Amino acid sequence: MSHACGADQTLRLHHGTLNAVLLPTVLDYNRDHVGDKYARLNRAMGQPADSDPAEFFRRFNVEIGMPATLGEMGITREMIPALAAHAAKDVCNLSNPRTPSAADYETLFEIAIGA
Repeated sequence: MSHACGADQTLRLHHGTLNAVLLPTVLDYNRDHVGDKYARLNRAMGQPADSDPAEFFRRFNVEIGMPATLGEMGITREMIPALAAHAAKDVCNLSNPRTPSAADYETLFEIAIGA
C-alpha cells in the first residue's frame, strides 16, 4: 500500500511515514491470520501479550507526530481504485500473511484515508 501511495509523484510522500500511517490498518487486517505473532510482538515491545498492537501504533504515531490517516497526507477517495490496483500487483503481497484482493485493498484504503 505504501508503494502505491508513494508512486504518486505529485504528492511525493515519504515511504517510512506511509508505513507508519498504514501499519495499524494492516495489523487489523492480518490479525486472524498470524497465529501467536501479535502476542510475541507485544512482548517484544514490552506490552501485555493480549494487547492490541494496532492500537499501540495508533497511539505511538500520535505521540511522535505522525499523520493519523492517509487523508491527512493528501490521499483522496478518488485515488482508491488506482491505488488498489497498484497494491494488488505489488510483489510485497507475497510476504503478507493474508493475500488481499484489489477489492480488499479498496476497503483498506478507505479505512486508512479516514473520515
